[in-house]
This record gives sequence, C-alpha cells and structure tokens, in this order.
Amino acid sequence: MTNDKVKAVFPGTFDLVTLGHIDILKRGLALFDSIVIAVLHNPAKQNAMFSVEERIEILCEVTRNIPNVEVQAYNGLLAEFAYEHKINFILRGLRNETDASYELPMAQNNRIISKGQKLETIMLATDPSYIQLSSSLVREIASYASENFDLNTLNQLLPSVVIDKIEEKIRR
Repeated sequence: MTNDKVKAVFPGTFDLVTLGHIDILKRGLALFDSIVIAVLHNPAKQNAMFSVEERIEILCEVTRNIPNVEVQAYNGLLAEFAYEHKINFILRGLRNETDASYELPMAQNNRIISKGQKLETIMLATDPSYIQLSSSLVREIASYASENFDLNTLNQLLPSVVIDKIEEKIRR
C-alpha cells in the first residue's frame, strides 16, 4: 500500500456557485484527502454571468476556510485534466434522473478515454434541501433582478460572497 493521498476532481462551470455545490464539496472531503475544483472554460456558453477568472476568484473566496481544496481552470477533456494532475476520481452531484442520465454515460466515457488510469466517477445524491436548485435557474432570477429586488432572498441558495458579486454586476 502506498502513502499517496486520494484526490478527486470536482468539475463544472460553477456559474453560479450554489450552496448545493458547496454541500457536495464538503461531503466529498469526507471521502477524499483533497479535491481540485476544476472550473470549465466553455466558449460555447454565451450566457455566463461571470468570466472563468471571476468564478475562480469567487470559488477561492467561498472555499478559503475549507481545507484541502484547490481551484483551477480547465478546458478540453476532463479525463486529460485528471491524467495530468494524477487524479483517479471525479466527484459529481446528482439531483434527479435527468442528472443521472447525463452523468452515467459521461462517467463511462471518461473511464474509457482515461489512458488506462482507471478514472472512476463518484456520484453523491444531492441533499434534499438543494434538489430543485440549479445554477442556471438562479442565474436567470438574478439576471432579471432590478434594483428593487433584494438579492438576500437568495441566501438559502447561494453563498453570501456570490450574492455580493451578483449585486456588484447588477448595480454596474
């Protein structure tokens, strides 16, 4: 047996970072020694609220008191990112059957293309309090918010840092 630490990658666009993401991250740390949050740069997504750099900044701030977490940007294949960083596990959260039907083929394909490194995907069921939560839904709510909308009503969905960053964008 080796002394290697068990590391996972938690990939996503993270536009917006939700409390659901943070819940999966914290629960994942009970399974892994460390987790790399991999922020996907997807040029096809034209409706992003925050740039990749802003998302990384937000995630670093949100996770600064959570030990053994690193935040990095990536583009391309997740299996390549995992290979380059010597990571054998992918951490994903599942809210419903739709997520599962997307994640299962992705997990199988990542394992096939992982250059023989045995890349496994660990899927955690979302905490029931976040089952209806999605970044895109909250992003849509925030994008239509006027100056009269109290963004603090989103505090059951988003970390306060994210609410502050949204407010800065809206007020500009």
